[in-house]
Order: sequence, then structure tokens, then C-alpha cells
Amino acid sequence: FRIVRILLDNGTYICIATNLSEQDFPLEEIKKLYRMRWSEETSFRELKYTIGLINWHSSKYDGILQEINARMILYNFCELVTAHAVVKTRDNTKHTYKINFATAVNICRAYLKHGSDETETMLLIQKHLTPVRGNRKYPINLRPKRNRDFMYRAA
Repeated sequence: FRIVRILLDNGTYICIATNLSEQDFPLEEIKKLYRMRWSEETSFRELKYTIGLINWHSSKYDGILQEINARMILYNFCELVTAHAVVKTRDNTKHTYKINFATAVNICRAYLKHGSDETETMLLIQKHLTPVRGNRKYPINLRPKRNRDFMYRAA
């Protein structure tokens, strides 16, 4: 494999590990592929932070697998629901809007936990919109995480 360093607009670098050959995939081609992969990166961010896949409640392998599977099912359910939600806005709005995924996840959790009318749930999800703003850049903050057991709740 090889490590490729890409200079970002804010002056920092991002390092990408790849097994693609340098002859077939020069730096500019790797940049294009990384942009094409960006939707997967945002999906991982939603899984980690919005769904809560960053901390484990178990320290055993089977328990961690069960948590991953449960959260993947929740993520897929929320993505399916938000994909079918209709975004209604007025004609004179400054931005285009999309469903607020974090709020939709909380609404879907409440729906799955307590049960409710599907139409009311969908209307509630459609109320919570967030503007789509292009050309935004956020810093990447990477920190290692460890498992978090249930004992932190007892204290």
C-alpha cells in the first residue's frame, strides 16, 4: 500500500492509505475518488456520532457485535424513513433544505420504543429541517475511544 498526502484548502493535509498503484491512479485521480467516497464518510460520521456507535457498552466480542448490528439496523431504518420524507419549503427561501438527520433519529427511536401513528411520526420528521450550505469546511478532530460500560451510569 501507499500513503498519499493531500493538501486541503485550509492549509492542512489529509493522509489516505491506498493499495491503488501510482501509475494507474496518480494524485489527482485519488482526489477524485476521495470526493466520490465522501457520502460514505458522512454515513460513517452519522453512525458514529448521531446513532452512537462511538462507545461500546460491552467489553466482550459478542456484545460489541450485537451493538453494531442493532445500531446498523437503526441507521438503515432512519435512512429509509428520511429518504421518504418530503421537504416542503416556500419559494422565497435563501437556502435549499433537507431533513435534520439527528432529530429524525431521535424521533425514530421514540417511534420504535413507544409506538405511534406513522403519519404523525413522518409529519414530525418533516418539520425539522436544516439548510444545505455549500462550501463549508470543518476541522477533522481524531481522538482514540475506549469501551464505556454501564457502571458510569450508576455513579
